Amino acid sequence: MNGKHQVSRTVEVAADPAAIWSVIADSTLLPQWASVVKDVAYLGEGEEGVGMTRHCNVELGGRTGTMTERCVEFIPTRRAGYVVDDDTLGFQRMLVDYGFTITLDPVAVRATVLRIDTYYTPRNPLYAMLNRLVLRRRMRTVVDGPSRISRISAALSVPGTGCMVQSTIEHTRSPSANWWRTRKLVTAAPAWRAMAR
Repeated sequence: MNGKHQVSRTVEVAADPAAIWSVIADSTLLPQWASVVKDVAYLGEGEEGVGMTRHCNVELGGRTGTMTERCVEFIPTRRAGYVVDDDTLGFQRMLVDYGFTITLDPVAVRATVLRIDTYYTPRNPLYAMLNRLVLRRRMRTVVDGPSRISRISAALSVPGTGCMVQSTIEHTRSPSANWWRTRKLVTAAPAWRAMAR
């Protein structure tokens, strides 16, 4: 990613990387675990992978708009990266090189650490100041949404696989200090296969 690293979220999931990847690598399931995405339409041809673009209809803070994301990294069962090429909500006016990565690291048999990193660089000193005061905190909730991680766990709750979130550690970098917060999440019941129908 070319943008500056802004936010990381890390979740330990009781599932192997292949089970998690089957959800993350299917853009049609994005609205099931990304709370701001209401609908996804493909703009590009071919299968999921580097170069594929997707058009997302989103709702942020009561405002609706669109975002066009392009896949720039796609390593099955390990890592996917996307950059935002266009949007109607004004991110492009404030930020450059806005993108995110999703990384899967197996830590034990049937246990995987899932990490989502957000990157962007404010366009000028005014937006850099707004980023420090407001935007980074808001971006965490916009990109995450309070239910994002629990929706990922719901999407991963395939019967018989034990796919449930065990705990969450959220890490946000700030110029003045680093802070960590750990909290337990509710185990989700619906299966991702049923949600995809």
